[in-house]
Amino acid sequence: MLPRKSSWWWWEIGAASLSLTSLFGLMAVLLSINNREVLSTYGAESTDSISENRYISGWQFYFSPNVVIAILTTVCKSCLLVPIASCIGQLKWHALEQPRRLSRVEIFDAASRGPEGSLRYLWKMRNASRGEIITCVSAVVTILTLAMDPAAQLLLKFASYDVKREPGYGQSSVNAAYTFHSQLYIEYEGIVATFLC
Repeated sequence: MLPRKSSWWWWEIGAASLSLTSLFGLMAVLLSINNREVLSTYGAESTDSISENRYISGWQFYFSPNVVIAILTTVCKSCLLVPIASCIGQLKWHALEQPRRLSRVEIFDAASRGPEGSLRYLWKMRNASRGEIITCVSAVVTILTLAMDPAAQLLLKFASYDVKREPGYGQSSVNAAYTFHSQLYIEYEGIVATFLC
């Protein structure tokens, strides 16, 4: 007979599933906009770049692809860290089956809490035993999640190009203030004083 399943692993399984789902969603978004025609606000057509002032033909969502990619990347990263932290916490108890120093428990705890603790774990456990290899891999994955957000920013190519202005389109102007005068009004018992600052 199998042991009774613990209900607290469902949280980690759900987070891992949501992480994979958001990763597949990210891939689907990227594939859907790959090599799409980009229409600029001026009506010029370009197939090489995507910019904030341009529209992707066939994109029917309110948010731009940049926003969708940022949201999916954040969900993927956050949900990925949930089972990794739990696994490092469980591997701590496997490492403690043999007598160990109490400082080693603190290092495991720090590794399960984020990238800084994982970096400390890798530094202090350079001579890790064979059983601690999974913990080392989990710590490396935790550190590598820091690179997910910058990498997501590089998924779309932002380029600018010149647009020919047809004759008779009008001119642009910029308003500028060269001098600034302010006045200070003070009213005290019905007497008003004005000062030029």
